[in-house]
Amino acid sequence: MNPVHQSYIRIFVALALMTAITIAMNNSDQQSNYGNLEKILAEFPDAADSTAIIRAGRAFAAGRQSGDRWLLNDCLMEQFVFREVLHEAVPGRMYLRSMDRSQFLKSIRTRKWDAGSDRHSIRISILDTYRHSANLEIRADETLVLCQLAELDGKWKIVNALEVGRGSLFDGTVTDGERAAIRQTGIQMLEGWYNGDPQKMDRVLHEILAKRGVVPNRNSGKIEIRSVGKTEMVEAAEKGTGKLPREKWSIDADILGIYGNIAVVRIRSEYLMDVCQLVNFGGEWKIVNVIWEIRSIPPWW
Repeated sequence: MNPVHQSYIRIFVALALMTAITIAMNNSDQQSNYGNLEKILAEFPDAADSTAIIRAGRAFAAGRQSGDRWLLNDCLMEQFVFREVLHEAVPGRMYLRSMDRSQFLKSIRTRKWDAGSDRHSIRISILDTYRHSANLEIRADETLVLCQLAELDGKWKIVNALEVGRGSLFDGTVTDGERAAIRQTGIQMLEGWYNGDPQKMDRVLHEILAKRGVVPNRNSGKIEIRSVGKTEMVEAAEKGTGKLPREKWSIDADILGIYGNIAVVRIRSEYLMDVCQLVNFGGEWKIVNVIWEIRSIPPWW
């Protein structure tokens, strides 16, 4: 054989061996990362620190009372979004006003609560906690704020807030049919995910959805915030990103609070824990904010 040809063959064989070794190492790293994530999840505490969670809620309430940006700045995540439920001119119809963190802090002096009112008492309740996420209810006079919090680097901060102003949102009784509709709205979000059904996903998510995942980084295992909106969720469902056989779904829904046209529902499945804030727009419940965590490593992770 021509010596030149022999040299080319040797080079080709060497490159093929190097490629095979690289692929094997990558696969090994992926398996190692997967195992590390399972270990990290197993080591997470089942319950969150309620004292630190309440402290973050008190800082938010104190900042709203005083208009103190520094107090609020310390308790809000960079990804913070504030949504306010407002009434339209047509009776019974509502819409959302949305602000990011910067807009909210700039507006706070003109939006502060009446700190001088004797009847302006602040009450803070924990609705739900998991490993690194929590949901709070803050009541001030007739104002209700539903907060979703995440813990990063040992510090609890608010990432989503939904505020309902004074009005009749707390009045009236809740029927069994309304409770069923609230549960079903949350369940349909996960059914859309697990079944790869973009139409179902599109139907229950509000256009300005803020969905926050408090999840471990795939490589380092460090907890981080992952944010997506409605468009990303619908597109992922269409691609079948989370599609699983029905026997793997195991979806369960618990209502954590109903406040007239506002509700909070917790959705659990084999792999995920989602807590959703919903608003009833003209008889149709929509999910506007979500905070979620992984219960166990899902197949698509």
